[in-house]
Amino acid sequence: ALADFAVSDADGAGVPLHVTLAATNGTLNGLTDADTTTAGIQLSGTAAAINAAIAGATFTASAAGVASIGNSVSDGTAPAVTGTYQLSAAAPPPPPEDDDGVSAEEEDSVPGVPSRPGGPVVAGDGNGDGIKDSEQSQVTSLHLRQTDRVSSNPQAPQTPVTLVVGSHDGKVSPSAGNAKITSIGQKDAPADLPEGFSAPLGLLGFTATVDTKGGTGSFSFYLDGALDIDGYYKQDASGTWVNLASAANGGRVVTEHGKTRLDFVIQDGGQFDLDGKADGVITDPGAPGKMALVPPPVDSDHDQFPDALEAAHGLTVGVKDNDVFGSPKLYAMQLYRDTLFREAEGAGLTYWQEVLGSGAQSRAQVANAFLNSTEFPTHAGALARLYFAAFERIPDEAGMTHWMEQMLNQGQSLEQVAQGFADSSEFQRQYGALDNAGFLDTLYQNVLGRLPDAPGKAYWLGQLAGGTTRGEALAGFAQSSEYQELMREEVSVTLFYVGLLGRTPDQSGYEHWLHVLNNQGDVLGAIDAFVQSQEYHDRFLPSDGGPAGLVGLAPMPVPDALG
Repeated sequence: ALADFAVSDADGAGVPLHVTLAATNGTLNGLTDADTTTAGIQLSGTAAAINAAIAGATFTASAAGVASIGNSVSDGTAPAVTGTYQLSAAAPPPPPEDDDGVSAEEEDSVPGVPSRPGGPVVAGDGNGDGIKDSEQSQVTSLHLRQTDRVSSNPQAPQTPVTLVVGSHDGKVSPSAGNAKITSIGQKDAPADLPEGFSAPLGLLGFTATVDTKGGTGSFSFYLDGALDIDGYYKQDASGTWVNLASAANGGRVVTEHGKTRLDFVIQDGGQFDLDGKADGVITDPGAPGKMALVPPPVDSDHDQFPDALEAAHGLTVGVKDNDVFGSPKLYAMQLYRDTLFREAEGAGLTYWQEVLGSGAQSRAQVANAFLNSTEFPTHAGALARLYFAAFERIPDEAGMTHWMEQMLNQGQSLEQVAQGFADSSEFQRQYGALDNAGFLDTLYQNVLGRLPDAPGKAYWLGQLAGGTTRGEALAGFAQSSEYQELMREEVSVTLFYVGLLGRTPDQSGYEHWLHVLNNQGDVLGAIDAFVQSQEYHDRFLPSDGGPAGLVGLAPMPVPDALG
């Protein structure tokens, strides 16, 4: 650290200072260059701010011998003051044993966890596989600071964490191949996190290689179970925070040995790989965090617009005046509420206003974008699939409302909801008397419409024998890529109703629109019929006296092509 290296404003004028630092025989680390086009590292600000930044910086020598840091300080008025900070450099330290950027000393200092209850503990074994993490390129353990702003609170209490790449149930998979962690560290959380979202460790920043370019990396992240964290969140292409450790996104949250384990997957070159390149390297800034419960807003005039926000947007409390038909802004804001269950963030709202206002996309196209976003299917889509998988029927209104409330306002995971389904009398009547093999045979047939394949059945038999509940198995089947493809149209129709009309489908309307999608495939035409319907209109504005029939059925006016 360079704590004894400081600048001062001699005349005390309080104007910003401009500092240039240039290192010889080494590099300066931990400083943000204000102007990357100019040689050296450029710093600007008050003397106190610059000194605080320099105090946290480090110098790494390139070789043993003489080294120096040249400096120039100016207040923009008086001539610059220059000098040279002389150093005597020792030889650079040897590279870390497993090339993950974390020293073996730090990895070995992380408390080990047993590989089984009551089993032996190996110091520095953060994932309980019986091997020191410092000896594995796929596993890294280190200490993070318990703060969301590590740059301004570098002395916050520490907490041990462990990251595994090529993971299967928290251990390195035999098929991990050449996957390895190449760097890892802690970063500040963004200042504009959504309401109710906390990231007590800020961002976890890491890079990892995968065995195949464009392949998918499977990760497990271990942290103290006492931390208030329920998922691993990343922003998708639209800026929405998505929990990758949810079943809907191929992940899960597990508690073991007092630790919380967040399992998640990231595709190389996919939307959650920061560089967007299918180059065999995943670059990840993600937030271990929790989306807190936010009470539903008051809407006394039933126009689907929160009373507390009406005045700021030109609406009047007590009047049903949410004109989503005449205002692109109000339409976009309503899509956020109806499909993402939250208010729009500034940048997103501006973007969709411009898209609608310019005519670049129709209202149906924009609604389709929201209905197919990563965020909406995580809740409503995942729950709809769970209904179809568990009960082979469309969701009922009371049940869908109850379980959405449990997920959105009570913080239940999809696996917990699935266990509630599995405990129900409706599920038990069909599956309760079966042993595990019979349960799986029936689940394969009822959910996937086929006999089980031998490897798949063996896997699930092993999972059930190892403590996986039938609810968790049900969630796994319901969110599998095979079932998602199989039920694409059925779930789409359900989401039309939930996302646009705020209710579950009635049987006749569901059958009508399922027939439309299966036989005509006109998704945009179907969505347009929903948003032009009297039922949709009457959610936001006083009824104009039009017939309030079911969407797609007489006496609703729909395009001939969809009739």
